[in-house]
Parts: sequence; structure tokens; C-alpha cells
Amino acid sequence: MARRLLAGVLLLALLGSVISGPARAAEITVDQVNLWGTYSYSASPWEINPDGLGNLIVSDSGGVIWKINPLSGAYTLYDTAISNLSDAHPVSGGYWFTDYLNGVAFTDMINSYYWIFEETVIPSPDYSFGALELDPAGNVWIVEYFGASSRLYKANKNNENTATICPLVNAVGDPYYGTYAYDMVENDGYLWFYNYFTDRIVKLNPVADGNQEYTLEYWATGVEGEIEGRTIEFDANGNLWISGGGAGTILRFNPATKDLDTYSAPLRDYFPGGQLDIPSIEGVTVMGNRIWYADLWGSVGELDPAASHTSTNLTTNTNSIKLKLSSTCAPLTAIKTGNYPSQSGTLPFVNQPVTLDTTTPGWAVYVLTTSDVLSGINNAQGVVLVSEPNESSPQLSKLIRFKPTAAPEFKVFLPLIKH
Repeated sequence: MARRLLAGVLLLALLGSVISGPARAAEITVDQVNLWGTYSYSASPWEINPDGLGNLIVSDSGGVIWKINPLSGAYTLYDTAISNLSDAHPVSGGYWFTDYLNGVAFTDMINSYYWIFEETVIPSPDYSFGALELDPAGNVWIVEYFGASSRLYKANKNNENTATICPLVNAVGDPYYGTYAYDMVENDGYLWFYNYFTDRIVKLNPVADGNQEYTLEYWATGVEGEIEGRTIEFDANGNLWISGGGAGTILRFNPATKDLDTYSAPLRDYFPGGQLDIPSIEGVTVMGNRIWYADLWGSVGELDPAASHTSTNLTTNTNSIKLKLSSTCAPLTAIKTGNYPSQSGTLPFVNQPVTLDTTTPGWAVYVLTTSDVLSGINNAQGVVLVSEPNESSPQLSKLIRFKPTAAPEFKVFLPLIKH
């Protein structure tokens, strides 16, 4: 009996010995593609979102939504002709997106429906619609990225041409609360964003309570520096990762323990002269047990979460406010326009020279050039895709791809047990 038990334990242990670690730097190829060269109406690629089917959705400010298979390079593009198109998210039958100004839109990939907010519709000092996200019930939520009057909005498409896109205001007192958020994600039934003006990690319950009020909970980080949170993402363990912007940091927040960990990216000599500079971490994405990031000044890196970091606990920094839907909400009529014909093909990626720097323990930095101004980042199928807007020169706008040279190798070793 003891012998059989030991054999069973050994079998289970070896069944668990599946080799599937992250690709090493030597096993990664780096290439890039000029989007303007593929489609002349392309302007600047910014946000990159996964569609859950192995594709990455790239939002192009020229009004173009790119659906890209990052492994093969196959793409389909939808040209809505709506300028400043931002943060496109796939839903059944199309995509929701904003225009980074005062408009929210939906495209069914043939036509686009565009709802524009004016002062006479819903009074507000300003509009700055940036990121949007869907809750588990399928409701669309929008967060404004700028201004003391910046708020959250809940959107419902009533029919083909009308939608109710309603701001959430403070349940008591001053209706404005200032969201200041570049990105928003759903996790475990809640919506999360980072308020870069007040340095708060924020969580919204998208389900109203018995008083038809919504709870907005937040934690003041107390972290100094230019933390921007331009992209945020959860890992498989429920930790929230936040890009630190000009502070050159990456933050990890554990919602269960309220622990906040701060990682400082390696300093770099961006310009000749020997002066070490702080990276600007614009985007983060979780791939396996590594955190990939995009540095505004021309590098992409991998962080091992076991690397050196500082930790603080935010339990005593917890606060909350109650929000409600504004009483001024009213259905808006869309501007309906026909899209330009969609196009499909394979992106012509070409080799991109990089230099790998692994001198800082826990960090692997792929150094490009300072003219490579990087922004969004995400991954699918084991491939990392990074956007390079270069707004002043649209023809230089491109995507950079970090791709394994071979498919991951999986091995299972089974013992031969004789009786």
C-alpha cells in the first residue's frame, strides 16, 4: 500500500512537470510594420485591446479599427472616418469606441452611429471621453480623462439610432468628483481605473444598490511622481498592474491585502552625454509570469515580479463615495454614417533591430531608438504588440511585434511503474 501511494504521488508530481516558461530573449524576434504604408488613411495607433479570440484590436486616430492576428499578421480593418477614434472594444455585432473629445460611437462594421454631447444636452464645463469598458451585464461605461468635472458615464443603446449615455454625479453635494483616468478595466464584476490627479486606485460597483446609488471606492496611494496609469491590467492572481508614466515605475496593487508594490525601471542613457534618465512607462501587459511594458522613449521590457521593489499597505487609505445617474439624462440621436469598405490582408512586418540589456536583475530591456515613441501594449497568442504613434509624422506610425521564434514546447514525463 505504501509503495502504491508513493508511486501515485510521484506520478502526480511528474504530471505537473509541464515546461511552459516564458520565451527567453534569444527565442524572440522583433519586427515592425508601417500602418500608413498599408492603409493611407491610417494616422496614429494608440490603444491595443484583446478580443478574447486571439486577435488584438488596435485603435487608430484616423478613424480606423484594426483587428490583427499577432501571430500570423493577418488583419481586417474597419474605417469609420470618425477622427480621434479611441479605445475600441469588440462586442456582439460590432465595436464601441469614443473620439477622445465629446463623442461616443458604435459601429456594426458597415455603418457607424455617433452620439455627440453638447452643452445644451447635458450641461458640463467640458467633455473628455477616453477609455470605455463593459461590465458583466453588457453595459458600456465611459470614463473621462481630464478636468475637475470629469466623470463616469453609463451607456445603453436603445435602438439603431438612439442611445442614453448618462453621467454619474455625486449623490450629495457637488456633482463633480474628477475621474482623471486614461484607462479602465473590468475584473471580478467591478470596474477599475487610476486617478492620476489625486493618485488614487479606484473601483466602481456597476450594480446600483437599493437606493439606486453606485459605490465608488478608492485608495490613496501616497506615491510621489508622475504616475499616469495610461494602461492598467489584472494578472491571473487578481493583482492590478499600473503603468507609472514619467515616474518610471510600475505599480502592483493586491485588492485582497491592499498591498501596493512599486517597481522602479532601470535608468537609461537616452541621449549622448552619459546622463541617466528616468523611463516613461506608458503601458503594461501581463503575459504568463512576466509583466511587459512600453517605454515612451524607445524601449520595451520584461519585468519579473520577484525583482526588487518597495511595499506599502493601503488598508487605512480606504475611502468611498456614492454616485447616482443624473436626472438630466435623455436619449440622444445618432449621426449615422456609412463606413469606408473594410479591407483584409497580411501586414508586411520587417525586421526591427534591438539591443537587449539584462544588466539589472529582474529586468530585460529591449532597446530601440529614442525616435521610437511608444504608447500602447498588449499581447495574445504569446505575442506582444506595441503601438508607436509618432503623431507629427503619421507616415512613421507603426506597430512593433515581439514574437517567439518557435511555438512553446510542452513536455510531460510519465514514469514506468512495475508491479
